[in-house]
Amino acid sequence: PSDDSSLLSLPIRRQQQLAATDLVRFAADPAPSVHCPGSDSMCAGNRCCPGTAATQQRNFPCPNADADYNLCAGNQTDLVAALLSAMTREEKHQFLRGTGWLAWFNKPGYYIGDAGLHERFGIPSLSMQDNGQGFR
Repeated sequence: PSDDSSLLSLPIRRQQQLAATDLVRFAADPAPSVHCPGSDSMCAGNRCCPGTAATQQRNFPCPNADADYNLCAGNQTDLVAALLSAMTREEKHQFLRGTGWLAWFNKPGYYIGDAGLHERFGIPSLSMQDNGQGFR
């Protein structure tokens, strides 16, 4: 019986080893450099951007830092304030109307609900949908 149980656990152990390898490889991949909102600085990953008037001069997390990164004087709220202050009206409007629109029609490869994709600050695209049960 003990031989049977050890044989059954082999695939599970291999999956765990592969998952651990993938985590190490993922952690080793550097985050892409993006603009720090409100300055000419660039940042990548868990770093702090220089403070701006919108953040009362507190430095704040890089836009593509981990959500729980907290080694800056400011926090995620300061990051949002800096982003909103640095983004143009057109960039903010893009989040509301989505991307891929040409007049009243979608461009090829886009669909209703594509919003965001702001490469300057590393904000990922959001794919949302609305239906009879409400917005998702």
